[in-house]
Amino acid sequence: MKSILRKNIFREFRFSFARFISIATLLGLGVFVLIGLKVTGPDMRTTGNDYYTAHKMADAVINSNTGITKADQAYMRQLPHVKKIEFGTSKDAIIKGTNDSIRLNSKTDNLSINQTISGRLPKTKNEIALSSNERSRYKIGETLRLVNNHNQSRISGLKNASYKIVGFVTSSDYLMKENLGATSAGTGQLSTFGVVVKDVFTSTQPTIARLSYNNVHGKSYTDKYEKQVQSNVDNAESRLNNRAKGRRNQLRSSALKKIENKEKELATQQTKLNQSKKQLSAASKRLKSSKDQLSRAQSTGRIPVGQLSAQQNQLATPTAQLKASYKQLAISQNKINRARQIMIDQRQAINRFPAIIYQIQSRNDYNAGYNQFGENAKRIDVLSNTFPIIFFAVAILVSLTTMSRMAEEKRQEIGTQRALGYTKFDTMKVFLIYGTLAGLLGSIIGAWLGTGLLPRKIFDAYAANFVIPNFQTPPSGFWIGISILISLICTITPAVWVTSKMLKDQPATLMLPKPPKSGSKVLLEHVPFIWRHLSFNYKVTVRNLARYKGAHAYDNFGCIRMYRTSDNRFWHPGFFKWHCQYPVSEYYSLRCYWHL
Repeated sequence: MKSILRKNIFREFRFSFARFISIATLLGLGVFVLIGLKVTGPDMRTTGNDYYTAHKMADAVINSNTGITKADQAYMRQLPHVKKIEFGTSKDAIIKGTNDSIRLNSKTDNLSINQTISGRLPKTKNEIALSSNERSRYKIGETLRLVNNHNQSRISGLKNASYKIVGFVTSSDYLMKENLGATSAGTGQLSTFGVVVKDVFTSTQPTIARLSYNNVHGKSYTDKYEKQVQSNVDNAESRLNNRAKGRRNQLRSSALKKIENKEKELATQQTKLNQSKKQLSAASKRLKSSKDQLSRAQSTGRIPVGQLSAQQNQLATPTAQLKASYKQLAISQNKINRARQIMIDQRQAINRFPAIIYQIQSRNDYNAGYNQFGENAKRIDVLSNTFPIIFFAVAILVSLTTMSRMAEEKRQEIGTQRALGYTKFDTMKVFLIYGTLAGLLGSIIGAWLGTGLLPRKIFDAYAANFVIPNFQTPPSGFWIGISILISLICTITPAVWVTSKMLKDQPATLMLPKPPKSGSKVLLEHVPFIWRHLSFNYKVTVRNLARYKGAHAYDNFGCIRMYRTSDNRFWHPGFFKWHCQYPVSEYYSLRCYWHL
């Protein structure tokens, strides 16, 4: 008996192989979409996190609109939970002969490091390593020449205007191939970046501080990591703002003190100048008195002509010296006046002294590529919560209906087996094996393609503008298990449920055809105006949809199913009856003519 049962199971596979493949394909499609979408978001975040870890990406960055002094550096090192901090400098310029702007960054050793793709990192102040995206435009050994916005080789903040290309690198600070950020050089949009040594910059005060924290845990993009980093940033922000205000007040006080000292010097000079003016004025009066006396003596003739000439010559020299002294006093007064005006302008400038900014930002804020990559992964997560439902709903619906119908078709066979002495479990074996194999086959194929193929295609589309390589797609045991479970439930449960209901009847009852349901009118038949205008096929379709929602009105070949009665007449379940031109066994699939 067992061998006959096994032959019967094998025969079921042979005669309904197309149905078996259809069920497996539908379930595989559902598993393919479900696993593919569910694992893509986590796989993207894992790939990104590995890239950031390899580049020792900073947790936060402090930017300043002025140089960061040594006192500020010492203060920043003492901020809460700072594990490492590294200071750097950057400067923007234009590549000569193009409209492309480039940002030169000082080489880092501990945080946000640059990994070499080819060549090496710069060692001297006339060397540069470019972004790996520039390998198609430049070659190692070429000279890169830079200019300012006025096409001049004199670039403020840089000692050199030409550099030898020694390598190509990647950086976690520049994750996108395009839209690297805004700049004041060139067109206003940063095109690429390069790495140089610190000696290239004229200023010894850095403008960037990169930080890592000792209290953050978890991978990038996880709530645990993001919340802790943001908490550290918020805590440090108020401290840095107070530090910036204190430094601004200190700079203003220092500048005012210098102005006050200069004004005191000018006041002393003005006092001396006024004394000199008084002395010159007295000398001028004495000289004028002497000239008046000489003129009166000349008019009265009391002084000989020779003596008069000698005295006039003696007065000529003091007169010339007096004129020169007056001229010198006028020049000195003009200098003092100009210096006073400069002091007034400086005081006004101090009143308009710009605020010093120490801006601290987490990865999501200072790195647009990091934020956008994470948002793309979230979009896929949202899509995975809705889109797979459509595919699995179709697969579940078809599987439920097909397996239920399969059990209905086996009604008389089940009755025969029970009459021959087979147990209830034996009669269910064909459905258990059939459904299990269909579910497993579909799940395995769908899981294999959904783990490797679909995530890579989605990553290629969403990450086309990113430089993050080596996309990782490890198998997800959780979602594979969920998918297999759903598939097995869809294929085994309906058949077992229908069979269990049948097995409640006696074998003799099961060996008879299932009696048709009684006919009744559908709701649309009570609207004669519409019902009379429907064709015969539409009337059949409407009645079948209304009365047989859970079963097919048509067989595998699209023919109408009908049952043979004892008087060789055939009934369509419900309300039609007709005669057939050819003898049939249970279902009729040939041409028929109808009688209402």
